[in-house]
Amino acid sequence: MKFTESVLDVIMMYGAYSTTRRLAIFLAKDIAAESRDAQDELWERISRDEYMKYAVQECYYALRYILTAILEAEGRTVERIYEGIEASITKKTISDDFQLNKLQLVISRVTALLGILNQAEKPEHEKGAVKAVQDLYDVVRHDVLAIYLREHSDQWQSILKARTEGRLFAKLNWPRDPELKAQVKRLYSLLTIKDSASNVPKNLEARRRLEFFTNSLFMDMPPARPVQEMLSFSVFTPYYSEIVLYSMNELLKKNEDGISILFYLQKIYPDL
Repeated sequence: MKFTESVLDVIMMYGAYSTTRRLAIFLAKDIAAESRDAQDELWERISRDEYMKYAVQECYYALRYILTAILEAEGRTVERIYEGIEASITKKTISDDFQLNKLQLVISRVTALLGILNQAEKPEHEKGAVKAVQDLYDVVRHDVLAIYLREHSDQWQSILKARTEGRLFAKLNWPRDPELKAQVKRLYSLLTIKDSASNVPKNLEARRRLEFFTNSLFMDMPPARPVQEMLSFSVFTPYYSEIVLYSMNELLKKNEDGISILFYLQKIYPDL
């Protein structure tokens, strides 16, 4: 857990908590679900966007930290599940071992769990949290995990036995530690946004413009100078030694294009 906490601290230093990062996790989910690329190419696509990269890493490590903390008695089970995921990452078989197009199901189950943990500690909420953790496990095993791993991995078979016997995730420790509660609240905020905000355009140029706009909302803009200090923008403003007083003949005199100064002022700047 100490390692996870230190990793989270480093990740949270990069990139402010903002709408951009919240949108990034949904963009990453869509990319993973639609991608047919190998693991390296998929991660390269995600890493091109710094917000997206750190959003994925933060969700991964934050969920591990939260599950290990609230399931302290069965934290080793959570660690074993994460070890299986990281083994697939090391072998570069994450796209084969897990059905990434089912990530939305995982996000919905995690969101349900975090929503309960955000509430006050009550017996009914604790029962609901236990049920939410078990639902999360069922989705991972039946929908996300590849069939050959589900049926032949000793690691997953032992976890299945505990689930069948009713021993798996039967109890949990309610998050009372301020830091843990803050992580629950933060991750919940990252995974929950309004429906209108989650409808992110698939066009890359539209995404770029949307990201630029959301970033601009958090820019440190310098204060505007008082109007009295601004230079006037007028055709009558002298430019170095430019003549600004004209006789009537000079105003009516036409240039090589047949345009006089008076005509220019009347037609080009009719409001003067």
